Amino acid sequence: MATSGEIAEILSQELGMKMGAVQYYAQTMRNAGLLSKGGRGPAAAHLTVVDVSNWLLALCVSETAATAPAEVNLTREAAFDPMTSAVLKDVSRGLKVADATTAGEAIELLIWDMIDGRFRRWQEQTSTAPPNPSESWHLGILSPTAVVEFVVSGQEVSLHLSKPTPTGKVRRSSMHFVRVDPMFKTRMRTVTDWKSRSSMSSLTRLNCVGPRVFERLADALRKTDDEAMASLA
Repeated sequence: MATSGEIAEILSQELGMKMGAVQYYAQTMRNAGLLSKGGRGPAAAHLTVVDVSNWLLALCVSETAATAPAEVNLTREAAFDPMTSAVLKDVSRGLKVADATTAGEAIELLIWDMIDGRFRRWQEQTSTAPPNPSESWHLGILSPTAVVEFVVSGQEVSLHLSKPTPTGKVRRSSMHFVRVDPMFKTRMRTVTDWKSRSSMSSLTRLNCVGPRVFERLADALRKTDDEAMASLA
């Protein structure tokens, strides 16, 4: 189990945020009941996958710590949108994240895929699907990878699973999760609606989180209690 100090250090390093800011977000999340509470040293809280998912969401979707709990609650419930998603089963096969129905589930299942070794095995699999016109060129993608895009204070979270093919192209499976307006219980305007001013403004900040972040978080969560205690010594 990971301690809050370990996770804070990882998030600070990987997201390029000051430790004080990362911890301030955490405090507001604890006060809202979205992050486990604990003391310092041996009494430090041991975080769960849900805790880490909430903390990551807070840092990626909220402009301020004060609005983080509300933003996280809304984003966690963002529903899978089959109309804008392009799911390729041969690309996502072997990963539980492919079964996610909300953004919250997607983040948690991706972390679990890494903790349990499924993501590593998925990276080692060779695509057997025949060439497809939907394949595209993506320079820099040389191995299977996963990227999550968060629209800051926006309405959408996207998960992209990409696998290079023998032809040098990339097959990409994309899942989009769209937030629901809490007042009208209807899906909010998607960020791809270029006629919407709110959509345009929400595109001013887009946080992209790659596999390295999730792998480091998974490594910390995979530790036994003894290993976690030793890291505090």
